[in-house]
Amino acid sequence: MPVSLGIFHGIENFSNEATYMNILGMIPGFGDKTFVVQGFGNVALHSMRHLHHVGAKCVSVGEYDGSIWDPGGIDQKELENFKLQHGSILGFSNQWTQTPGCEGMSGEAKRYEGSILEADCDILIPAATEKQLTKCNALRIKAKIVAGDVDRPTTPEAKIFMERNMVISDLYLNARGVTVSYFEWLKNLNHVSSGCLTFKYEKDSNYHLLISVQESWKRSLESTVELLLYAQESSTSGHQGHLSKTLCILV
Repeated sequence: MPVSLGIFHGIENFSNEATYMNILGMIPGFGDKTFVVQGFGNVALHSMRHLHHVGAKCVSVGEYDGSIWDPGGIDQKELENFKLQHGSILGFSNQWTQTPGCEGMSGEAKRYEGSILEADCDILIPAATEKQLTKCNALRIKAKIVAGDVDRPTTPEAKIFMERNMVISDLYLNARGVTVSYFEWLKNLNHVSSGCLTFKYEKDSNYHLLISVQESWKRSLESTVELLLYAQESSTSGHQGHLSKTLCILV
């Protein structure tokens, strides 16, 4: 399961919860919401696609060389093709405004001056580098929902910013990707192909179970041998009473 889909579902869980939306003064769902994406890598691209699919509108995208802004909406597929062709998102405009789902887009994206993190929107997705939200810019963040696509998008000093906005933890949003990465790491360490981790786990579990049974049986057998030897010594030395007790224990 792609990391971006986990991030989308994390945002969806909060956006569809009336209790949280009432606190923020918003309506549940995505239909009336705008969002801004900082970064345009794989995770940001697909997060943008999922949000666009459910009705949210991307009004701004930021990259290392600049940001673009279009209040009418930015189509992720058109932007992806433009970047592949030109190597940058700067200069982009929506070419096909009649594409299903893209109607109403202005077709013209302007260069955004200033910090994209402070752009006017409902949902902010920092998907570039860590520690983007600090005590210096926290009070200027206009987004009511912040969903960290990267690890640790906020600094500890920026917690004052959480008093006015809803920050969805990056630990929660990225849990799916981190879990998958963990199993990939195990797979690489053990040099096994995909799908074989369960088989190896069961094999190792059964092996350790057999070893445990073997050790237990060995200890039990040693105790029995000791009792038999004691019984033999008792019979040869004439201690019939001890012999009877030993035979009772064995039985």
